[in-house]
Amino acid sequence: FIGIMAAFECTCYLPFTDKLIKARFCELFESDGRLDAWESRTLLKCCKDKDDIKCGPFGSQLHAEDYIKEGIPVYGIPEVNSAFTAEPRIFVSPEKAGLLQAYNIKEGDIAVSRKGNVGQAALFSDKNTPGIIHSDVLRVRVNHDLIDANYLIGALHNSQKVLHQIIMVSTGAIMPGINVTKLKNITIDIPPIKLQREYGEFVKQVDKSKLPLQNPAYGYSIFLAINRIYAVRQDIKASAAG
Repeated sequence: FIGIMAAFECTCYLPFTDKLIKARFCELFESDGRLDAWESRTLLKCCKDKDDIKCGPFGSQLHAEDYIKEGIPVYGIPEVNSAFTAEPRIFVSPEKAGLLQAYNIKEGDIAVSRKGNVGQAALFSDKNTPGIIHSDVLRVRVNHDLIDANYLIGALHNSQKVLHQIIMVSTGAIMPGINVTKLKNITIDIPPIKLQREYGEFVKQVDKSKLPLQNPAYGYSIFLAINRIYAVRQDIKASAAG
């Protein structure tokens, strides 16, 4: 019974947390009077080096026969879609990963889907095992003094200006796709870093609330998570009222 109730709560409240994050983003960055209020930069200029935005290795560098059951993870679209909560499904040997070091992904990097649901992005954390990216994924390594990683993910998911650009540069009638050159030239609004980090901290708190929801085995702790989510929401309302 506990498992059924937990699964039900997950179904109801995980979408709610995503809506909560989107609402906070729109409140801080998309509200009247704030649009076009900040400097805009291409995504490339949000990074320190031109190679900080990189597409995963293609067939000439990584072949199907290179994949093994255990080893160094190769992170693809399924892992990005799950915000890196899903376990990697394919691996390469440490030797092969060494040859593909230019395509590594580490804590603080952002992975972006470049096929299918183009623009879906996720932050790679210290809880994830370092590995390399699949050819269907773009790695973005931002200048953290200029742009907060969670803010950039929020912009890729929620900014109407950014979403319009992604639609315009995506190609493919059956499966949309985007190449690294086009992604580098997408323009992003750059609000004050303090405001970006305020949003980033909010995202972190909501994500913490989601952890028990993502594992029904926690049983009754699901209700504690729900209470925490509502507490965050009430804090927002109180802040807005003040």
